[in-house]
Amino acid sequence: MKIGFFGDSFCSCVTHPAYSFTTYIKLLQDHYNAEIVNLGLGGSSIYDLLILQLTPFIESNTVPDICVFTWTEPYRIFHRRIRNITAAMSVSTDTDPVIQAAKQYYLNLEDGMLDVLRYKAMLLYIDTVVLPKLLPSTKIVHLWSFGDPTDCNYRDPVSFLPENLRYHYTWSTGIEVRPALMTIAIEGHRSTEELNDRPNHLITQEKNNRVFELVKNAIDSQ
Repeated sequence: MKIGFFGDSFCSCVTHPAYSFTTYIKLLQDHYNAEIVNLGLGGSSIYDLLILQLTPFIESNTVPDICVFTWTEPYRIFHRRIRNITAAMSVSTDTDPVIQAAKQYYLNLEDGMLDVLRYKAMLLYIDTVVLPKLLPSTKIVHLWSFGDPTDCNYRDPVSFLPENLRYHYTWSTGIEVRPALMTIAIEGHRSTEELNDRPNHLITQEKNNRVFELVKNAIDSQ
């Protein structure tokens, strides 16, 4: 069995030498005795997920038996070389011309409402055009990285309480899992910044066990 994880930093790490807990990805790998054939990339956009992560498997007819998606926020830019362009680039001092172009975009051109409209349109396209073309035996699990916080404060843990989260889309292909992964990750923390550079942002065994169970149940229900 082969499992592919497609998305951002919430599905980017199998093991990490600095942490003793077992990630939910490793738990799934061991549970299904599976080969992990793809991982997400921190800071990447949903366009990266489709164009650079998933499409090569579709074109080579090697889509894994299980596809787990972590759907990130709407405000990230796609680039084939620099694949982690986020709004944080607005304060970057990096002189790379691509990063400088991204900085100017975020400072002078970005429109959040337009970002969300494009994001929803892409999700609809993936759900109704791309995923239905996969083999019927392919098991698909949708996880939300952040969801849609009502106050749009990505640093405040209160933003990710279930009662403060909406979702941009409801999936018809595969099984959708809620709450957003950040809701689980932020428990016990004062700021989302405390989760930076941690394996999948889930830094206790209990949290990884919980996500493992959620994903396993979604897989086994198909």
